[in-house]
Amino acid sequence: MSQQEGNGELQQRREHREEGGASVADQPWTREWRDIAEQLGVDPEQGLSESEAQERLEKYGANRLREAERKSTLQIFVDQFKSLIVGLLAAAAVLSFAFGEIVEGVAIAIVILINAVIGFVTELRAVRSMEALQELSSVNAKVRRDGQA
Repeated sequence: MSQQEGNGELQQRREHREEGGASVADQPWTREWRDIAEQLGVDPEQGLSESEAQERLEKYGANRLREAERKSTLQIFVDQFKSLIVGLLAAAAVLSFAFGEIVEGVAIAIVILINAVIGFVTELRAVRSMEALQELSSVNAKVRRDGQA
């Protein structure tokens, strides 16, 4: 694609946005960094002033990913019993006990418990692994403030 064709495509996307049209190009990660800097009112050579950076921090908050609420070990275990299949098995166990089929009722209860333990251990490991990965990953970025890097 020639430079002229690329500029024409960018111009078409700008016009499309100005007309109020939504497209995949409206996603910031699909656009040129110069366009994003212009839209955000940032001079790439000077960066933000300290006062502007402070105002944006107060208005929009810190530039961080939202952290999910930590699940307690008890909550992870209780969540293992919140499914339709477990509910059906529990109902079958109750009916088995109600009809005097003790062996079948106990067998179903054991299956529910084994399923809960396996699910609990698997989910606990996954949650703790994700928490450990989040603690390991830290992103540093160079910023320009008042023309200073």
